[in-house]
This record gives sequence, structure tokens and C-alpha cells, in this order.
Amino acid sequence: MSLASDIATVLVAAGLGTVGADIFYGPERATTEIGDGAIFVLEGGGFAPTPMLGGSDADDLKTIDALIVVRSDKNDFEGGETTAQAAWTALHKQNPAAWISWVITTSGPAYVGSDETGRHRWTLTLLAQVLE
Repeated sequence: MSLASDIATVLVAAGLGTVGADIFYGPERATTEIGDGAIFVLEGGGFAPTPMLGGSDADDLKTIDALIVVRSDKNDFEGGETTAQAAWTALHKQNPAAWISWVITTSGPAYVGSDETGRHRWTLTLLAQVLE
């Protein structure tokens, strides 16, 4: 199970792109192979696991975080903002079957400014919980 792949699945289903073409796993990258308009999904470590009752063989409650970065061309602020909002909307109130909970931690996409080439960037943070 991968939080990043489940997030990407939701984004693809919402029509926001295709994995490997404009949705990518891992940190934002500035390579020439990736276009200006792209979404990056980086799974983080989350919080320390919470042991559940049942002894050493019981599952732990794990909370995993993910950072989603939406990037647009320097001349397309509105398009990037629209994509970031669409990503937030697609991920909000979702709960893929593998996860106990799935929560966007902000009330909307956060604009974090432009990168060194002028491309606009927004971030979303998602927390998900699972028993493992």
C-alpha cells in the first residue's frame, strides 16, 4: 500500500493528468523532461506509530503524511490555481478503502510563490491513517 500511489489514482480519476506524464512521485523536480505544468506527490514519514491493544502481534495505527505540489507555467497563474483547487477538491472527502482516515490539512491550496524560473507553485498536505 502506498499513500502516494493512492493520491495519484484519485488525481488521475479526476482528470488532472497521467502518472509519468504530468503527475510524478517524489519531490518537485526542475528537469527538462518534466513540463512546467506538473503535480508532484511526495509521501512523508508521518507520526510515530500508535500501538493498539492486543500485545506485540497487534497492528499499529500509522499516520502518514504526503505533500502535493502543483506547478504551472510562469505565464499561467490562473491555470495553475485552477489545477491546484481541482486537486484539493478531488482529494477532499475521499477515503480509499485501504485507509481508516484521509484528511486534507488546509482549507484550500496554499500558494508558495514561484521557483527560480518563475513557475508558480501551490501545496496541499494530506494525512492518512492505516492499521498495519
